[in-house]
Amino acid sequence: MKARIRKYIEQFWKGSLNEDEQRRLLADLMEQEEKLKTELQEEFEQGTIGNDELLTEERYAEILTQVHQKMGVVRSLPKSRIAFRQWAAAAAVFICLGLGTYWFLFHNTAPTDPIDNGMYAAMDTMHIINNEPVEKKAMLPDGSILILSPKSELSYNSGYGIRNRVLTLSGKARFQVVRDTLRPFVVLASGYTTTALGTEFTVDTQSEEMVKVLLLSGKIVVKATPASAVAMEDQYMEPGEELHIDVKDRSVERKAMVQKAVLPSMHANRVLPPQKQLPTALHFEDTPLEEVFESIAKHKNEAIKIGKIKLEGLSFTGDFSSEESIQVMLQIVCQMNGLIYREDGSTIWIEQSGTTK
Repeated sequence: MKARIRKYIEQFWKGSLNEDEQRRLLADLMEQEEKLKTELQEEFEQGTIGNDELLTEERYAEILTQVHQKMGVVRSLPKSRIAFRQWAAAAAVFICLGLGTYWFLFHNTAPTDPIDNGMYAAMDTMHIINNEPVEKKAMLPDGSILILSPKSELSYNSGYGIRNRVLTLSGKARFQVVRDTLRPFVVLASGYTTTALGTEFTVDTQSEEMVKVLLLSGKIVVKATPASAVAMEDQYMEPGEELHIDVKDRSVERKAMVQKAVLPSMHANRVLPPQKQLPTALHFEDTPLEEVFESIAKHKNEAIKIGKIKLEGLSFTGDFSSEESIQVMLQIVCQMNGLIYREDGSTIWIEQSGTTK
């Protein structure tokens, strides 16, 4: 019986357990709960598990983080947990994978706040997936706005906005966060967490070798987790800063997002002249990029020149307030479309990312 339960648990975490086998596993756990507890305790007390079966501290942290992510739950672990002895780490993993399968995945009761008090909650996981070639805009349960880039996915549990505001991102997304001082807004992406109360920022994990976080307004803090490829100190960012975490070079860089360079006039093939009338705000809904840049030029009374690049098929969805600077507007639009902007005196140039000057 015990061997079958352990086999089923291993298959469950691999995602290869069908519905009938899951029900059988649940029934076995309910029937054998006390016996399993006793046997596990005896195994550890008698030392029947060899040292070669025990986990190192690093492997323990890695597996535990994977378990958390599979359950759709983020838990902030105290640093002292990593210092457990090997036998304690092994015991924690066996208990989590064994008896925890019932309590974490099938039990309906949930703690009031799984982030603050360190407890777990069994909740349904919601997914927002963008398989379209254009950005996808959605409103989250708390009223925050999500702009999800193509080939990206966002997930959160059913307690979002009530118990917490924790999301998991794969790919790239921009967030306009509703302020809630009781429930920080947390985005987990590639092993790093970005935490905010009420702000606007972009997280980009589309490249396997680079994690980028751009802060547009407000304040955020980016933290490493045990699953992070590059360890780093907590990064408290100010508006206009962009954080680059280079997985390949194992480096961390934080810099201002405005880049200046002198570009020769031969690069221009179109000019968007400045105009006097300024709208109170800008709203774009799958708007072609040429129209977007023209509207920004009118709004800010600035000259924007577009180099020898093709904007056909590129669009932008989002809103800008009158208070936002032209640098913030252009950084957002360009980053979402693989472009860059550069200032040359009173002229702003739009170029392809990676263009040699």
